[in-house]
Amino acid sequence: MIMSRYFLIFLLFVLSGCTVGYQRAGDNIAWVHINEGTGKVVDNLDVADANKVEVLSEEYAKDDVKAFWRQTAILGADAPTFKVLHLKYSYAADKNLVYFQNQVIPEAEPKSFEPKAYNFGSTKKDVFYRAHKIIGANPLTFTISEFKKSDVYSCYLSADFFECKKVYKH
Repeated sequence: MIMSRYFLIFLLFVLSGCTVGYQRAGDNIAWVHINEGTGKVVDNLDVADANKVEVLSEEYAKDDVKAFWRQTAILGADAPTFKVLHLKYSYAADKNLVYFQNQVIPEAEPKSFEPKAYNFGSTKKDVFYRAHKIIGANPLTFTISEFKKSDVYSCYLSADFFECKKVYKH
């Protein structure tokens, strides 16, 4: 019991000095994060010139050519028009597409997309959970609390791994 208390204090001390996010180090810029198994991890971004990297938020950055979510280049993103849509929610867009983290949201329209809460966003005609359209959801009447009570919510929780074709009816 005493040993676990000291270990916890030690762990808090070690991790408290580590910040998560983008950091510059010399000629590099990196996404720095904590891995519980290995400790501090520094992943350098694959860029030609670290001085041209613009940090957009805690999790997004871009240079002249690429947009990044954490250390991952977002495939197909138009870096010059890439922007973060909300600082606390993981949504971003460019002139062509909307993204949740590093995933394209295929049916989302960049001009009308609005983040609503963490993991939720909508356009004038559709509602999305993360990168997935909620089939049957009406953006004019949709509420997150009602959706979370529905029997289809669990399907969308696993939609990153298994396709969810359940229809939300409210």
